[in-house]
This record gives sequence, C-alpha cells and structure tokens, in this order.
Amino acid sequence: MGLFGGKRKTYVYSSASRMIEDEHIVNSNQSAVTEYLLQNNLQTTTTLKEMSIVDCMLQAAQNSLPTKWGKAYRNAQSGNYFYGLPKSSVLLRESKDLNEVLTRMMENIAQQSVSLVYGRVGEFNYFHMARQKLTTTYGWDFAKNELPTYSKQVGATVYLENFQLHYPPETLDDVVDDDYFAQWGYSAQAGRTQNRPQNLEAPHSLAIENPSAITPFVRVFYTYDQGGTTKNGSFDFGFDEYDTTQDMIMVCYAYAGNIKFFSGKFGTGEFPEVERVFQTGETMGKFYPRLYARLNNQNLADRSHRDTDAYQNSQNFWNCIDVNWSEWVNELHKNMEDTDSITQTFVACMVPANSKDPDCIEYLFKYFQRLYKTRDATRTKTDQESYLSRQTDLVCNNARDGLTIVIEDKVYT
Repeated sequence: MGLFGGKRKTYVYSSASRMIEDEHIVNSNQSAVTEYLLQNNLQTTTTLKEMSIVDCMLQAAQNSLPTKWGKAYRNAQSGNYFYGLPKSSVLLRESKDLNEVLTRMMENIAQQSVSLVYGRVGEFNYFHMARQKLTTTYGWDFAKNELPTYSKQVGATVYLENFQLHYPPETLDDVVDDDYFAQWGYSAQAGRTQNRPQNLEAPHSLAIENPSAITPFVRVFYTYDQGGTTKNGSFDFGFDEYDTTQDMIMVCYAYAGNIKFFSGKFGTGEFPEVERVFQTGETMGKFYPRLYARLNNQNLADRSHRDTDAYQNSQNFWNCIDVNWSEWVNELHKNMEDTDSITQTFVACMVPANSKDPDCIEYLFKYFQRLYKTRDATRTKTDQESYLSRQTDLVCNNARDGLTIVIEDKVYT
C-alpha cells in the first residue's frame, strides 16, 4: 500500500480496545484522601512514618498515570526509547496545483502546449499502465492505433481493436472501492482500425473476472486486413515487471492530434516538482510513546529476542510506569486468540472522540478546530456556488484534493 492508501482490502483489521475504563481511573486527590483516612483509622499511635494529608496527596500525584506517562514521554524525547516518539505531519493534496504542475511537465516533454486529459498521483491503475506497456513494449501509438511489432510479423498494418483487463476472483473480493477498476480517459476501443474510424466517445469495455488468473493481466485484441480479408488475433500480458504497491504519477495528455501517456514513480525524488505539491505541513500535536507487544507478526518478548537491543531497552524503559514489560507482553499473548494472524499490538494514550469528560471535550474541540483551520479555505453558504464549481473542475480533471495526517514512530505508521 502506498502513501495515499489503497482501494483493496488487505485484511489488516484494526481493533482499538480500552485497557482502562474511565471509571477505573481514580483521581489522585481522592486516592490520597482515602489513603490518609485508612492510615489514621488503622494507626493507634503516632509514629515518625505518619504522613500528613499533603504528603499523601504528593505521593498520589507522583504515582498517578499522567505523571508516569509524562516521565515516559520525557525519557523517549531524550532518545532513550528504542522505538522513539510518534510524530505527526499533515500531508496536503492540492489538485489544482497538481494539474498545473503535470501540464508543465508534459509540455516540457512535448516541447509545446498540451491539454491534460487526466493526471493522477496515487495507487497503481491497471488501465493506465496497460496503455503504458502497450506504448513502451509493443510500440503502440494512440493516434495511429497500430501495433508495429505485430505489423512486422504479419506483413500488414495491425490495429489495436480492444483490450480488456482480467482480474482473479480474489482481487474482486478484496476491492473495497470500485475506483480501483477505474478506466480513465478514452476507451480501449476508441482507436481507428481498417473497419472503423477513431471514436473518442466509444464506451469502455467491462473488466473480466477470470478464475484461472493468478494476478491481473490484459488480453489484447487486434485486427488487420490481409488480401481483402479481415484477420483477428489476441495476446496477453501481465504486470510482473511493475511494483503494483508503488505510488505512481499517471498522466494522459493531448497535443496536435497526438494522445500520449506518461508514468513515473512517486516518492523517489525523480519528480520533485510533483512531490512538492503534496506538502508536508507542521506537526499536529505531541504523542506519548507506544507500548509495543507485537510487531511484524512476532512476540517482542519471546525468548529468542532476549539479547536484542529492542528487548532490553523495552524491559528497562517501561519500569518508569511500573510495568514489567516482558511479563505483560507474554500475559497479553496468552489472552489473545489467533495471535499468528495479528501483525501489530501496542498500547497508546488516546482520547475517545465521544468522551463526556470536560477536559477531554475541550481537548477534542481544540484538536478538530485546528484540523479545520488547516484546510485551504473556510467554506460558508455564500461560497457554495464557487465551491461546487471547484469540485466539478476537480472531477473533470480526474484529480482530488485532501488532507492526510500521518502519525509514525521509528517502526510503525
């Protein structure tokens, strides 16, 4: 899965369960008063060890969860925690800017003005990449619609009649967003052949569910005239040479009767102008260190890890909140079912979005208010017409704007 997420199910089910309910978190002052009263009720004589109510309150405050986790935060901030502190950043996606940047890039390639048919940065799109492979591997050109490699073989002009994407049933079952199958731009059967003119309004072909397919592949149909007789044929190709989990820059552009395709890897530094569009903004808040129990399908407290820096650091680090880390991790694993299918398990300090606690409500208000202010503009009723116009423009340009908050430490996002 790339930076912008994916449209397929990966069965990485995330479950958040509270370790301690609100009613079980005792106010430190209440705890201190209870301790003081018990001490005085049980004690028949005054001793030097007798604690005043102030002493009890100070001791309770020092042993409270906020104090312990505050100590853990400071220790991790000083670089003493193997996994580091989670840090957050805001990833902005400005589609209008993206289209402008992609247009400039394509104009530099074409050395003239171009029109952007579509421009996307995101998950691997099989329809776009099928055309890219037809171009680079088979010499196909949209305007001519010829497959030169096959023309040489048969001694006649071979035209691309159509192509269809074949997906294994598992892929269809895994997809949660139909945009995964999106066919951008012009139809695969839009090009001219010896029997038809070019038709940019031609409908798209349906994708095929193919039980014999192991991975998605393309079935290409071609046609040619040989001695006044129409001949037809087909061939298949896959995408094994591509990393389909890689975020891609995918563009279709037109100029002077030509329609061209461009593909590039996003996030490699090769296209800095595009990457600058997806700005990383300021950090959003501070986060306590995560108490890890499981990573990459492994019990972190397993005997086999005892000599590792991660094991020894975790064992020592979490003493600050009075947790015997290895015992806690192993006990947790005993109480979890199907641990082999659990990839990550950790404890984090969070605020429930439906909290009724006044302090939590104030925090949530400030948090969401800040998120709202990071948007590019404030929407009001008077902005409705321009807003709808802007959204229509984005849809027509096959691009979206948005905001993603990325929270990650050294090992897990």
